[in-house]
Amino acid sequence: PFTLDGRSQGYFFRTLPTSKTQAFATASEIARRGLKRTAIIYVNTDFGLDMMRFVELALPKLGGDIVVRVPYNDNQPNYRAEVTQALAAKPESLLLIGFPKDAVTIVREWLSLGGTQKIALNNSMRVKDFVEGVGAKFLNESFGMDNAQVAGPTVDAFNKAFEEKYKYDSKGPGVHTQYDAVMAIALAMNIASDLKGPAIKDAVRKIHDPKGELVGTGPEGYKKALELIKAGKPIKYTGATGPLEFDANGDVTGPALVWKIENGEIKTDRTISIEDMQALFKKVE
Repeated sequence: PFTLDGRSQGYFFRTLPTSKTQAFATASEIARRGLKRTAIIYVNTDFGLDMMRFVELALPKLGGDIVVRVPYNDNQPNYRAEVTQALAAKPESLLLIGFPKDAVTIVREWLSLGGTQKIALNNSMRVKDFVEGVGAKFLNESFGMDNAQVAGPTVDAFNKAFEEKYKYDSKGPGVHTQYDAVMAIALAMNIASDLKGPAIKDAVRKIHDPKGELVGTGPEGYKKALELIKAGKPIKYTGATGPLEFDANGDVTGPALVWKIENGEIKTDRTISIEDMQALFKKVE
């Protein structure tokens, strides 16, 4: 809401992918599987509402249709009313947005009342407790989405430099995104015509020019970027989180993965690259 309602005035950027990435990837996978009539049952919180709205934005543009949207409040003894409402729309698939404890109850009731086993799930259900709670044999046609780890030479270079410097695993939360946040500002300050807010804001989007020369992480990557900027040449910064390309709201995307249940085990079905996710963002928006 902060970016959508204009309060940010274009000054807000973040390097951490939002729930939009997962929602768009989910809509894409539902459409890829040819599922036309989808019911959404979602937890009645900011998280659930955001996910639902992003799927609602994407799915019709990708060839699917949402036949009913049913919110639920968590920690209820049963969800028969919500499930019955969703089933009344005669969907051919279910998208469940929530958390494992309630999701187990919802899926059990959904299946007991004759609902399809074609169920799409958000990343919170990618845990053994959910699979075992529902029963793995009932989840063979289900699938879920999650964020995937970015890979590539600029990521590898950052990991190596970080671990050599700090003698610590680079795979902690926020390490890669905070590094790229600092790099985004630093590069933008060098591109900007002056060091005032408006100029820096406009320059942030110029750190990843599709026609620019690739620059990466670390001292050598930064040095190369400064030389190109001083020569008046465009740059294409690809950092510790991959290609840093901001959308209209100052958000970035990242790679996603599709997961499935196979013989009771949670396995990765396929990965959606960051380039494919960026193309998906442009197609939807």
